[in-house]
Amino acid sequence: SQTFLVEAWYAGLIMLTGIFLFSPISAAWAVVGTVFGTLLSAAASVDTNLIEAGLCGYNACLCAIALGGFFWVQSGWKQSLLVCVGIIFSTVLTASTAAFLSPFGLPALTWPFTFATWILILVAQDVSGIVTVAVADLSTPQTSLFVWLAHHTHCASRPWRPFR
Repeated sequence: SQTFLVEAWYAGLIMLTGIFLFSPISAAWAVVGTVFGTLLSAAASVDTNLIEAGLCGYNACLCAIALGGFFWVQSGWKQSLLVCVGIIFSTVLTASTAAFLSPFGLPALTWPFTFATWILILVAQDVSGIVTVAVADLSTPQTSLFVWLAHHTHCASRPWRPFR
């Protein structure tokens, strides 16, 4: 629920339900990102008050949603591995940014998610097997996956234009 600046766990479940209705792929990645981001923070001995408030999983959640099917087609193990790298990267950035800004009384907000997502999208341009969705064609992860699978199955010899 911290992704939407709400501190109630039940509000998080309501929001996750809404994400699921829009995109089951995004909902699955939201859960994976939140759980792994929170566990990584706990393993790194981050303040338990921050973990319990949900402040250690929201950037990982957003990064997982963005890379898990929105900007990249859900296309295999390389994509999933890079999403996990994004989850770790955004969690480390969240913790370090929060530590840097805490003397000023400022939160990390979503800067770590944005930076991690941009860096991984740039890096993935050179990784075979990662299918990037063109900005003009952004839709739901399911739509991108179905369109890519239909083209990949029926027109394997012709290049697919909307995706790079």
